[in-house]
Formats: sequence, structure tokens, C-alpha cells
Amino acid sequence: MRKTKERGGTADKLVLGTAQLGLDYGIASARAPDRAESIEIIHAAIAGGVRTLDTARAYGRSEDVIGAALADYDCPDCQIVTKLSPLGEIQENADAATARSAAESSLVQSSHALRKSHLDTVLFHRVSHVQAWNASVFNLVRDWQSSGRIGSIGASVQSVDELETVLDIDAISHIQMPYNMLDRRWNTAIERIKAEQETRNLTIHIRSVFLQGLLLSSEAALWRRAHIHDPLPIVEWLESLCRNLGQRDIASLCLSWARAHSWVQGVVVGCDNLDQLRDNLDMFSDEELSQDDLLQIQKSCPDVAEETLNPAMWNN
Repeated sequence: MRKTKERGGTADKLVLGTAQLGLDYGIASARAPDRAESIEIIHAAIAGGVRTLDTARAYGRSEDVIGAALADYDCPDCQIVTKLSPLGEIQENADAATARSAAESSLVQSSHALRKSHLDTVLFHRVSHVQAWNASVFNLVRDWQSSGRIGSIGASVQSVDELETVLDIDAISHIQMPYNMLDRRWNTAIERIKAEQETRNLTIHIRSVFLQGLLLSSEAALWRRAHIHDPLPIVEWLESLCRNLGQRDIASLCLSWARAHSWVQGVVVGCDNLDQLRDNLDMFSDEELSQDDLLQIQKSCPDVAEETLNPAMWNN
């Protein structure tokens, strides 16, 4: 018998990130929970009101865990956002047919793992793949959408330039981007997002609101990996904001800040265990920051270099 849970009402913008359920993840290299606990986490998230799960072909066993978790769990309004394979095995000079075949294999594997003939939302894991290989991969995804096998098409962006690129493509209606309290790089582009949302359907999910856990840490060694040799001014700034804005801790501050942006429809947050999930659900039930609070944070934000804001540039 399929199990049914009543919908909660505290997690409107919480998108359950499942990278941690498929592989070891983050600056602290947290270990993935086992399969049974991962399924329990997904069920608890849905029971708590979460209706969107974020995954990717590249997230280890994440898609398979989601498929198993939802197979006997009745949640008709649950949405799954997945991403194409990064296609790292396909050379830049490969022919269009080879690239298209590899991308189709990725979509078929996602459908099989998720146990869904219709993929709700598929993102390009690499924005460059939208135009690469004579747009053969993009055309394939569009074909799947036209045949009803994909709902929305989107892209996971890493930079302002990539965001501007995908905003020019009307077929892309879902964008996932990294954004956190230290990150000022996106300010001008965000104004364009707001303008686009006035005229068309455009969903924005933000990820890395904790900067892969860095903002929650006071360990100097972790900050040095992210090219910050003296984290004390940043840590003190965050702690001061917590006190002044009545936040329970830095995690709550980051999430309240993320949820307060009207142009953001979803905040992707992962967890390593059930206790973390419950904490996240509790924090999403807290009051959002005000627009005045957001302005105060923006004005007082320390200057941080690109090499810190982009985890791809961190020291291993």
C-alpha cells in the first residue's frame, strides 16, 4: 500500500538538496548517509512540507535513492529537479551525434533511476553545453520537452556571464545559481532577473547559501582553503548580524536572508542526517528578514575576492 503524508506548511521555499545523499560533499567532506537513512530523510522532508528535490546525474546514487524513496510514497505534487551529466567524457571537438547520444543516455539513466517517464525539470550542468556540439544536446533536450518527457528546461550557472547567457534563451525557464551573504557579484544581474520575471515564467533557485558550509565554520584551516587567512572579521560580522537581527545562529541568519529575496522561488539546502533536516525545517518556519535588514547586510558586507566566492578555486 502506498503511504500518504499530510503536507506541512513551513517549507515553502525549501528545496531539499540531495548531493549529500549520493556522495561525500562540502568543504568539511561530510560522509553521505546510508541508503536507508537517505530515504528516511526524503520522507521526513516531504512530511515537513518540502515539495521540491534537487539532484543530478553526477550526484552518485542520489537519483536512485530519490526514485526508491518516492516509489511507495504518495506525493503527487512533488517536483524533482535533476541535471544532465557533465559529459566530461565527450571532447569539445566531438561530432554532434556523439554528444547527443551521450546526453540521451544521461536522460534515460535519470528516468530509470528516478522511476519517472516524465522528468519535471532538467538543468544543463554546464552552461557551455547549451551551444556546444552545434547545439545538438540543447536540441535533444528540446525534443524531449516537445514529446512530453521533460517539463521545464534550465541551467545551473557558475558566473554572472553564464547567467546573462541563459537569460537570453527563452526556452530556459529555470536557473539555479550560487548566492550567499558575502556574494556581491550578482547585484546588477539580479535586477535583470527581476525584469525578466515581470514578463515571463522564470524560476530561480539559489544554492550554496552557506558557501558549502564555510560560513558556518570558525576553523581557520577551512577558511585558508578558501583563501581567507584571517576569518575573524567575517566571523565577527556574521555574529554581530545574528545579535542585531535577532537570529538564533549563523545558519538561521543565512536562510532568513536567502528566503527574504522576492525573486528567489527556492533555496537549495542539503543535509547529512535527520537532525540537520529538522533544524532546517525549523529555521524555514522562522520569520524572514525585512527589506531594511537586507539593505543593512548589503551595506556592511565585507569585500571578498572571487577566489573565495567560487569553491572551484579553493585549495584541495
